[in-house]
Amino acid sequence: MYTFMCVLLLMFQKERDMKSVQKEIAETEEEVKRFLEFMEKNKTSFVCNMRQRLMKHFPSKYLGHSGTNKLQVDLRYIKLATNGSIPAISFSDHDLLKELIEMDRKLSGKSDNQTKVN
Repeated sequence: MYTFMCVLLLMFQKERDMKSVQKEIAETEEEVKRFLEFMEKNKTSFVCNMRQRLMKHFPSKYLGHSGTNKLQVDLRYIKLATNGSIPAISFSDHDLLKELIEMDRKLSGKSDNQTKVN
């Protein structure tokens, strides 16, 4: 009887240890997943990606110091309009970017004569 109780106690202890290890594995997997998501977002930075695209499609608009300011404002508008997600590149990229900037300007209350996209 004593041996049976010892075996039963060992089984319960091992089962508890196993659950603890499984929980630890799940937490580690979640941490790795969050880290990989962070790295992916960092790699495809919204501002870096969209800055290049805007400068490609509207080069004359973003020349000089005032152009840099316009670029920052337009980046902010696009980020707000897309909720921070990078729009997919398409053949109508020029029109899409122009539309996103205008759409968010209208939502934010800026008039067309205050800021105009080429």
